Amino acid sequence: MRWTQQHYDGWQQLVAGGQTPAAAARALGIPTGTIGNLQRRFGSNGSVAPEESPIGGLAQELNAYTEELLDLATQMSELTKVAHGLVRLDATLSRLESAQQEAAGLRRRLGEAEKRLIARASVVHSSD
Repeated sequence: MRWTQQHYDGWQQLVAGGQTPAAAARALGIPTGTIGNLQRRFGSNGSVAPEESPIGGLAQELNAYTEELLDLATQMSELTKVAHGLVRLDATLSRLESAQQEAAGLRRRLGEAEKRLIARASVVHSSD
């Protein structure tokens, strides 16, 4: 998308009205990473828009594309963090399952030991 002086002016008005820079960018559908480029491009040039020249227009498109790629990279980074968290959760669940199986085995052995104790106590009690 081509970001123009109007986008920057609209963003400035929202910020001047009390919105945070990020909220103003979201309200206008502008990726937050693009605001710095808009400030550099339009903040010092006033109403002279770089898209008036063919090279300026291409540069602007390239900047917009780069900003979209940066946004996607940020999203990918967040998804990677979530994936790592899921891997750790899966490992924790596997350890929990192993611990539950071990506990079941210990309960079974305890039950068997209890039966042997009862049997021995019966033998000792019956011989008295």
